[in-house]
Amino acid sequence: MPETHGESPRSAEGVSGPNDGRPGPPLTPNIRRHLGGALRAAYAARPADPPGERIAGLLNRLDDTTPDRAAD
Repeated sequence: MPETHGESPRSAEGVSGPNDGRPGPPLTPNIRRHLGGALRAAYAARPADPPGERIAGLLNRLDDTTPDRAAD
């Protein structure tokens, strides 16, 4: 019969696993800094607005800055 979560040696030893509801060991300052930097870089590269709104905004700005060609 397969082992269930409650019968696993990890839970018998008191070691927390990814799905047992208990927090794991605390992260070291170096790991926290690395994760923080990685998250900042990932979110900085991600556009804030959906692409459709961004493109519409860019087109509106281009329309506002181009001279009228109707006078030609």
